Amino acid sequence: MKWHDVLRIKNEEGFRRKFRHFYRDWEQGKHVIQKEGSAWYGRVLLWKEHPFETQLSACWEPGYKEPWFVISDRKASHGRVNEYALRLRVEATFEDTKSRFFLIECSRFPNREHLKRWLFALFLSIWWIAHLGGSCIHHGQRDVLDRQDRRDKGLLRLGCLWLTEILKKANRDLCPKTLSRVKAQLANCLPFSHRNQRLCFSLYRT
Repeated sequence: MKWHDVLRIKNEEGFRRKFRHFYRDWEQGKHVIQKEGSAWYGRVLLWKEHPFETQLSACWEPGYKEPWFVISDRKASHGRVNEYALRLRVEATFEDTKSRFFLIECSRFPNREHLKRWLFALFLSIWWIAHLGGSCIHHGQRDVLDRQDRRDKGLLRLGCLWLTEILKKANRDLCPKTLSRVKAQLANCLPFSHRNQRLCFSLYRT
């Protein structure tokens, strides 16, 4: 498997555009793309301090507040901009793994093995809670926990909120007649089940 990079840079970043066999003078992106509908695609020499060659896709889509400048190791085109736009679908979950939820960027582990174990527990938690969030959407409960005019909450926050609702409901319904049903509901929220004397990782909601 080969990975490719698609990164957005600020419109104040400096670069030199390549025309045929030479580079133009240094200029900022905001001076290259100045109005809606403008676009430029090509090879550039990016950053004065540590210059390197890369492909730049720059365009200002109608209706947007500002232009986008996207660099990649693949040929510049509007397709690179569309690829970067896909990130917005996972932006909320991306932020949840960092400053808004798990603070993954604040981890400090001098021992590599300790870091591996912590990451295993972290991503198992992310996987579990994200599945709960997906189950919440599947059961039509998203509008109960999120805004209806726009989607503010990612899968992790939806999963946490829905698990909280399940626990609240379990506490309300906790009585001898419904105890077995409540236990079954809570068991279905776990990321594993016990089958044939083994733990099987799975998640579903009944």
